Amino acid sequence: MGSQRRVDDEEDEPSPPLPPDGGWGWVIVFGSFICNMLVDGFCFCYSVFFVEFLKEFGESVSKTAFVGSLVPGMYLMSGPFVSALANKVGCRAVTIVGAVIACLSFILSTFSPSLDVLIITYGIMGGIGFGLIYLPSIVIVNFWFEGKRAFATGIAVCGSGIGTFVFGAFAPRLIAAFGWKGATWILAGLILNCIVCGAVFRPLESLSKAPKRKESEDIEIGPLKPRKGSIMYKIIEDKKRQRTISSGSMDNVVITKDNKVVDAKKAKLFPDNKLMDIEEEKLKPKTTVRLENNNAIHEHNDKSETQKETTIINSTPNLLNIHNKALDRVRALKGATKVSFSAEDLRKRVLKKPIQTPEEEEYERKKKEVSRPMYRQDIFYTGSMRSIPEFQSQPDIRSYIKSTTSVNVQKEEGRLGPILNVLKDMFDFSILKCLTFDVICFMSVAAMLGFFTPFVYLYMQAIQFVDPNEAAFLLSIIGISNTAGRVVAGWLSDRTWADCLVINNFALVVAGAVCIAIPHCTQYWMFVLVCVIYGLCIACFISLRTIILTDLLGLAMLTKSFGILLLFQGIASVVGTPLAGVLYDEENQSYAISFYSSGILISVAGVVGFTVRTLNKWEKKHRPHLFESGQTQYVPVSSTEDLPLPPLGSEQNGHAQAP
Repeated sequence: MGSQRRVDDEEDEPSPPLPPDGGWGWVIVFGSFICNMLVDGFCFCYSVFFVEFLKEFGESVSKTAFVGSLVPGMYLMSGPFVSALANKVGCRAVTIVGAVIACLSFILSTFSPSLDVLIITYGIMGGIGFGLIYLPSIVIVNFWFEGKRAFATGIAVCGSGIGTFVFGAFAPRLIAAFGWKGATWILAGLILNCIVCGAVFRPLESLSKAPKRKESEDIEIGPLKPRKGSIMYKIIEDKKRQRTISSGSMDNVVITKDNKVVDAKKAKLFPDNKLMDIEEEKLKPKTTVRLENNNAIHEHNDKSETQKETTIINSTPNLLNIHNKALDRVRALKGATKVSFSAEDLRKRVLKKPIQTPEEEEYERKKKEVSRPMYRQDIFYTGSMRSIPEFQSQPDIRSYIKSTTSVNVQKEEGRLGPILNVLKDMFDFSILKCLTFDVICFMSVAAMLGFFTPFVYLYMQAIQFVDPNEAAFLLSIIGISNTAGRVVAGWLSDRTWADCLVINNFALVVAGAVCIAIPHCTQYWMFVLVCVIYGLCIACFISLRTIILTDLLGLAMLTKSFGILLLFQGIASVVGTPLAGVLYDEENQSYAISFYSSGILISVAGVVGFTVRTLNKWEKKHRPHLFESGQTQYVPVSSTEDLPLPPLGSEQNGHAQAP
């Protein structure tokens, strides 16, 4: 990646944006809530569409289930790629594009002539569209909140449970009234609301100001020497000259190579040894020197002695780039007494688009870099910031943000740098050398293999004993209990006495046991009970992922560990429900084995999780180097701004770009 340099000791470096912990952030939380509601609501109500697809296409249970498993699987697997895109173009643009893709995908799925086409349109394309919505809606909330992040993120992700509750209740009624195709059109139209939600995802911008330019007094110019570069850089640097252009006339003045505005009569245009001294009274024919297109010099004689001379300069970065050949032509002129600039032309051509110095361009580039969300090491962390050592070790929020923000200082990487840097970090498979992370991955894969089985097959199991409308409402019960579970998990994670890993493991063991019990339910209240418990337990598993990763591996490894974990979880999600469907087919229309196998996998994940803490302590003692590697592509940012620092936990005033 080329040479790197630290910017900690650099002067006039931009600071990362401070999360406001409120204000417009609450609008973003609401938008994120709606996005989560629509995305997960659509995913988790697949069981009612599953029945219709079986009737429509006549394929096997496992192949039909594969369609529904692709949607959550794709949006999990696409997480690293979506993160990279959001780092480049922002969460707003990615979310809006995702909403359009998802909507069009589900509309196209209604024209699918076969299940194979449905797999592409509904499963793959729809899942990618949802992935472009889901992750940015979480990242943007984390970027806008710091002290209140746990609370804000908790509200946003509760949309998942609310969506399951709403869609689970209304999807069967929509299918009954309009058929599965009409219902899909209606739900696809609802997904377009994510465009509006994405539009409110304003990016935060650094409040740092560019270094002030030095003022200097007008001095008499010396000889004009050929030089390579742009004189207009010097022109723009001088604020006094800018004020002169804005308020006064620039006629009959000379702008020198040193960016000084002097009277043309006092200016010595050419060195004595290169061009003969020309006395003004001896020059009869006047000459206009017109400089355009940076290096082309055109000369012409004007027979009128009263005509003014004008130099017109285009507003491009390399103005007046006069080479030796051009100077020779200037020296050949014997009719010029002075060179003057037209104020009107300068106003129109130069000041219309101010030109930055190389230093200013570099500063603006760094300012944009520190404002990219994925350069924050804690961008995926959804828990309370006060519980992590990196936050506790800093005196204030600004210091903490600087210490956890790492940017790429290499300018040569081009436009794809923000994308490639994130992909390199999130696909750094060297983390698999860490045994602790390997066990976490095993737990997650095992749990995700059985995670979606109740969402897909519970409806088919329940309609054997209860009314179809009541069976469909069981999904809503899982959704509302999932919402409550996220709130409880968030509250527990903020308690000093609570161990999030133990809570997660216990929840997985119970969820697996409940899944095993589903085939034995014969009355509606039994189904309701298992759904309530299952919703509460899986909420803990989903909500505590990043908190556990940070606790065991450290904040510096969160981005890479979470990226690979999403990839593995996505693969498991794609495979899980079709595998359960294969077991269903082999057992002659019995779902018992499907639920048994899924429940065992989930419980095994919880049991294995109880060994992780011991393994982690051993590994930190005997292999500490594995926990010291963080983001290797970037360097920490710092700033020399002497601003008052707010206390920890206080609200900050961030600055956002206008929508």
